[in-house]
Amino acid sequence: MDTPPPSQPVEPGHSPEGLHLVPPPPPPPEPPRWLQKTAGVVWVIFCFEIGVFLLVFPWLDFWEHNLFSNLGYSDLSQYWEAMWDSNWFRGAVSGLGLVNLLISFIEVFQLRRLSPPPPHSEEDAPQ
Repeated sequence: MDTPPPSQPVEPGHSPEGLHLVPPPPPPPEPPRWLQKTAGVVWVIFCFEIGVFLLVFPWLDFWEHNLFSNLGYSDLSQYWEAMWDSNWFRGAVSGLGLVNLLISFIEVFQLRRLSPPPPHSEEDAPQ
């Protein structure tokens, strides 16, 4: 008695004989380039503004008189105010601002990858 050959895995859309039954799905369309650039510019502006705010605001007089500096009147409020007014804490917040500024500058250079490549002429080609 002949035993049938072991079954081999069949790719989706193909029959065991290799005939193509169903066309493969088309690749998903890329979002429009202008939409990517606009989102990138908005992200850069957002990161830059947050960075400047976090860099400068802790060193202004308003820092000591805002809602977060007087957070509650419990036993922990005196410790919270001492930490809030500490130069170490202000420096840490300013450091977060520097990180945001760095992110915004990196993203500006990343926006160049969305630009179309410069036209290639035959004059520029190496000989």
